[in-house]
Amino acid sequence: MIFLEAKAMVLEEFGKKLQMREIEIPLLTKAQVLVKITASGVCGSDVHMFKGNDPRIPLPIIL
Repeated sequence: MIFLEAKAMVLEEFGKKLQMREIEIPLLTKAQVLVKITASGVCGSDVHMFKGNDPRIPLPIIL
């Protein structure tokens, strides 16, 4: 399978800094598009995940 590379912010440990990582994503199909994100916000549920308020969240996780 052919993959594209993308950058993602990854939470590896609760309460620690997010890490920018290169990740592989599958090559797009004809029905998909690739969107370049230039800025994003933080959702309240992301903050809860970051703090480790739900220990069922598997790490690492992309936020």
